[in-house]
Amino acid sequence: MRREAPNGRPCTKKFERIFRVAAAGARSKISRRPLTACTVSACLAPERSEWCCGAISSRSFTVLQLLDPKNFIRGIIRAMKKRPAVLIAVASALGIAGIAIAASQISDTFADTSKISQSYQLNVDTTAGQVKLAVWNCGDSFTDYRDGTAYTTVLIGTQCWMAKNLNYGTRVNGSGNQTNNGTVEKYCYSDSDANCTTYGGLYQWDEAMDYSSSCNGTGEGSPACASPVRGICPDGWHIPSHYEYVALERAVCTSGTCTTDFPYDTSTTGWRGTNEGTSLKQNGASGFEGLLAGYRDTDGSFSGLGSNGHFWSSLESGSSAWGRSLYSGNATVYRGTYSKAYGFSIRCLKD
Repeated sequence: MRREAPNGRPCTKKFERIFRVAAAGARSKISRRPLTACTVSACLAPERSEWCCGAISSRSFTVLQLLDPKNFIRGIIRAMKKRPAVLIAVASALGIAGIAIAASQISDTFADTSKISQSYQLNVDTTAGQVKLAVWNCGDSFTDYRDGTAYTTVLIGTQCWMAKNLNYGTRVNGSGNQTNNGTVEKYCYSDSDANCTTYGGLYQWDEAMDYSSSCNGTGEGSPACASPVRGICPDGWHIPSHYEYVALERAVCTSGTCTTDFPYDTSTTGWRGTNEGTSLKQNGASGFEGLLAGYRDTDGSFSGLGSNGHFWSSLESGSSAWGRSLYSGNATVYRGTYSKAYGFSIRCLKD
C-alpha cells in the first residue's frame, strides 16, 4: 500500500527515481531523522524504501538525513551525467543552500519547474565549471526562463514585487489590437523596441490576463484572489488584484489616514493619499521603481512617456478594468477604471 506525503498527496514518482539514483551512486546509508531547521520539502524514507515528498511548509516533518553527505554528493555528480535534474531536485528537497560543486557545463536551463520542489526557488549559477545553488529570496534578481530577461525584485510590506515593468512577448504595432492567438503580444512605445527594453511592454487588459477571467481578493485579510491569475507573468508570479494594490498603497502610506485614503472597496476612485505616488515612482523610498512608461491609447497612438505610467490589476468592471496611475506632477496615486483597450504596463507580484 502506497504511503502518502505529509501534505496528503501521493508519493512523487519523479523524486522516487531521483533519490534512488543518487543514493545508489553514493552507496550511502540513509535514515529517518528529524531536522528541526528544515523549511523545505518533507521527504520520508519508510522501511519499504518508498519515497514520499510533500510540499514546502514544515520545520518539524521527518526528512532525509544523509549519514555520509560527501559520498552522497559524489553519487549525485555521477548521476548527473545521465540525469541533470538530480542535483537540483536533491538540493531543493534537502534545503542545501550555497553549495558549489565542480561539474561539467550543464546545458539544461531548468525551465521545467517540476524538477524543483513545488513553490521553492533556487538560484542556479553554472559559470566557471561549477554548479552553485543558493536559496532565492525576495530582493534578489531572477531571470524569466521564457526569454532570459532579468528582473529585480523588492519586498514591500509582505508582498514581493517586480521592481521593473514586465517586458515579454512579440512586438506588434500600436495601430492594431492585440489578439488571442496563442502568442503573447506587446506594444512598445512609438513602436520602438528600444522603449520596451527601457520601459517594458504595454498590454491591453485581456492580453495581460492571457484571456483569463477577472478576479479580486475579499478585503484586508485576503487581498489576493482565491486563485491568482498568472496571465502573462512568469511562472510563480501573477497579475496583482485590485485589493493587492490597496495593500501596496497602505504599506507605503505614512499618514494617519491610510485606511480611509486607500479603502478596500470598488467604489472609491480618484487621486488618493499624500505622498505614496512619490514613494512608488522611480527612485522613490519604496523601491517599487514605478516607471512613467506612458500608454498606448485606444486609437492606436502613444502618449505620456516620461510623464505618466499606468498599471493593470486583475479586476474588471464591465468593459473596463481597475488600474493605478502615477504622474510626474502628482505626489499621490490615481485609482480608477480604464477601457480594457488601453495599453498599460504590468507589474507582476510573487505568488
